[in-house]
Amino acid sequence: MPSSATIKYRFRIRTRQGLVVEKLMIHGRNEAHAEHKLRQMYPHCEIIECSFRATPSVPPMLAIRSEPSILPR
Repeated sequence: MPSSATIKYRFRIRTRQGLVVEKLMIHGRNEAHAEHKLRQMYPHCEIIECSFRATPSVPPMLAIRSEPSILPR
């Protein structure tokens, strides 16, 4: 199912060495997909917290360029 937004998941993890990594952002189709990508990069980590944020699919600069009235002449 195509979506007009991508989802960024924000993780706070503890690595297997005990270091805490905060604000680790990973794109994913859903939380399970993002967690799978995370565990590929940080095997055996402990997930302390996970939150998500939907982001618009149109980059902000494209939105600005489509408004000719705000561009300088």
